[in-house]
Amino acid sequence: MSKMTDAENYRIAKEAQDVFREVIKCCMEGGDTSVLGKHLDDFLAKNPTYDAEEFFTGFQSEGKTLLHISASGGRFPVFEYIIGKCKDPKQYINKKDDNGFTPLINATVSESTQIMDALIKLGADVNLRNKDGAAAVHFAAADGSVERMDLLVQAGAQLDFVSKSGSPLHWAAGKAHSEAIKYLLEKIQTLGAEKALALVNVACNNGMPAVLMAAVACCDLGVSYLVDAGADIGVIVTGNLTTLHICAEHGLVHAVSSIVHRPSGQASCKVLTTEGNAPIHLAAMAKDRAIVKLLIPHSDMTFLKASTNNSDVTEELVDAILADGVERLAAWEAQHKAKTESAAQEAENNELKKIEAATANSTAAPADSEAAAEKFKDTGNVLFKQGKFQAAIDAYTEALYLNKYNATYWSNRSA
Repeated sequence: MSKMTDAENYRIAKEAQDVFREVIKCCMEGGDTSVLGKHLDDFLAKNPTYDAEEFFTGFQSEGKTLLHISASGGRFPVFEYIIGKCKDPKQYINKKDDNGFTPLINATVSESTQIMDALIKLGADVNLRNKDGAAAVHFAAADGSVERMDLLVQAGAQLDFVSKSGSPLHWAAGKAHSEAIKYLLEKIQTLGAEKALALVNVACNNGMPAVLMAAVACCDLGVSYLVDAGADIGVIVTGNLTTLHICAEHGLVHAVSSIVHRPSGQASCKVLTTEGNAPIHLAAMAKDRAIVKLLIPHSDMTFLKASTNNSDVTEELVDAILADGVERLAAWEAQHKAKTESAAQEAENNELKKIEAATANSTAAPADSEAAAEKFKDTGNVLFKQGKFQAAIDAYTEALYLNKYNATYWSNRSA
């Protein structure tokens, strides 16, 4: 056989790259193996000396092999076709791309249980993690897929590993997947009571345990499941907020009901936020009658002007609490508006100070003065668009001070 010329080698390499691009497109979009075969099989038939394995080793984008790409596409016939072209699939099954993703993680993200099952049977390691420490089960939990989680758990997926962004329980809680939370809690219990309780209460890297994440995500039943599993509801986060405060504010009736039936939950009823609000105040501000009724027996009622701290739940008492909530909300809105206006004024004052300082320190030559004047003009334009008209006038005035013959500055200042 005659030796191929450089030109021939270049042609084959170039054609192989084109075929690879079409294969990727088919993996991610088409899913038609006949089209895939037309590109790949025709190329290999036309170039019998070309090793098909090159498609797994020679053309990788961000460390992704064809297995990564076909798993991401989620189309089993394409995946099956690709893996059939690989001489030794096992050497690629657990390969990580540049971000630490394996074909199994990609298949989990693409929601393909068929590809996941095939990879597991070929020997995929279900506990390999990406650069953030997340394994395939984390992504199944984030999607709320009990089916995919169970497939991975049956294959040995660990539920007690906490990545940089939490455990699978955190991921399910943060995405408000109550059934996924319920499933994970059931599986975690098999690890032993002590370990299970620790996993329920371990904090994510944001400092929040799963129960708080579920509350923030407004996952009513999820919070209830976690509370029943022993979640610590006395944890306090920024603003002196407890889980009960968040649930009361967001109308999570099941969660509030579960919390107030526990001693630590009853104690939370009396905790005040940094703005002086107990959970019942937040429920009243949200005009949530049902939650106000749940909280009355456990709350300090002395905030009511005509209150004798009577904890009997009457419609009259509920009406009084809701009326107090209206007043509190109005006061909060007024305070928030004042803070916003004060911050805006402070920002405007800071802009003026910068302008004054720049003017005081200006020793520029005429040419430099023109450049400095342009900067003041630009500053004035920005301030004008922000509605800070007096500050804009001051900036245009400084521009005129540096270059009094520029008509634009006079025009801008007059506007």
